[in-house]
Amino acid sequence: MIKKVWLKLPGTFRKSIKFLLGKKLYIAAYNKLFSRNRKLLNEDFYEFDYKAVYGDNWKQKYYEIQKDANLEKIDRQFETEENILILCDFLNKEIPEKKLGICHGTRTGKEQFWFNHNLSGNSYVFGTDIGEGADKYDDTIIFDMHEDNKEWSSKFDFVYSNSWDHSYNLKKMLSVWKKHLKKGGYLILNHTPGHNPSGTSQMDPTGSSSEYLENILENLGLETSVIKGVPKNLKLSPWIYVVGKF
Repeated sequence: MIKKVWLKLPGTFRKSIKFLLGKKLYIAAYNKLFSRNRKLLNEDFYEFDYKAVYGDNWKQKYYEIQKDANLEKIDRQFETEENILILCDFLNKEIPEKKLGICHGTRTGKEQFWFNHNLSGNSYVFGTDIGEGADKYDDTIIFDMHEDNKEWSSKFDFVYSNSWDHSYNLKKMLSVWKKHLKKGGYLILNHTPGHNPSGTSQMDPTGSSSEYLENILENLGLETSVIKGVPKNLKLSPWIYVVGKF
């Protein structure tokens, strides 16, 4: 009930609360408000059913929640430059020539910024985000990552995301991303304990164990492997990347 009331409040009011509480206290309160699904600690996969809860207007509600979450977390960066450098080393070895990549759910565009400054061969990477005003950030377009852009068919050397847990239909979305890969391209998905089913909420509706995520990619016909990353803290360890090669 509290969540529903909070999400209906004007964005300007919520920003005022954030200012009055201060960043640390606000984040603590916000995380408490969007409490995680601890009942799913031993599950391999979970997907919140928006349609069952919100009926025919479920997609509009999904967009509202995601756009609100984007505003609330606009100053918070999940991925790290250190880990993008690890991925750049991997991609530069596997694909020494020019690379074209896309990152989904990048908020302020840090991921593509780091890729663009560290990939070899005059490569280019851009990002997508559903948030309003996302296109004001460099190399970012406003786009629903579930959608199939026909112009992207077999276009990218790699597709990257740490935001796949914001999907309302993960398997369908990943099948779309596979279609956007060139033959020999890589699908790279960040996975931490926060991506598990116990980390789900209406804001992060999908959770999967790393093993189940690998299984999804294998069922799509991708050859899977795992790249070890560097965790930001003990709570987010292990920090890995589940990789699927087309």
